[in-house]
Amino acid sequence: MKTSKTFVLVLLTIASGISASAQTTKELLLAKETQIYDAIKKHDAKAFDKMLTDDSIVVFGTDIISKQDMMRQMSDPKGGQLDNISFENVQAYTPTPGTAIITYTSRREGVDSSGKHIKAEFRESTVFVNKNGTWLSAFHEIGQPINQ
Repeated sequence: MKTSKTFVLVLLTIASGISASAQTTKELLLAKETQIYDAIKKHDAKAFDKMLTDDSIVVFGTDIISKQDMMRQMSDPKGGQLDNISFENVQAYTPTPGTAIITYTSRREGVDSSGKHIKAEFRESTVFVNKNGTWLSAFHEIGQPINQ
């Protein structure tokens, strides 16, 4: 009887470790995503550059935007301004040990390049790759605005 109790205790410990690990990955990816958007809000191209792979792209509607184009837009004073972003319904997946995906719904407020105040909600996804122990964004997709 003692052996079966020990076995159950070991299984529960392993299961709780797996659950904690998944939660940690989700929190880590959300923190990375938040850092990327903080760099965008601050127009900090140097910080932004360090958080993406060199060949990273963003798909937004029908546009495919390279990392270099994103950095140019970020340094353009007439390129618009992201003032606020929040994340909801966050989910994280790790299809392989060196790859992770985060998906969520974002709510944004800002000013577009024409000076118009915007408020929108999007579904977004980011694919991160682990390079030398650091998670970097390799691909990001921003879906069409929700309810618009």
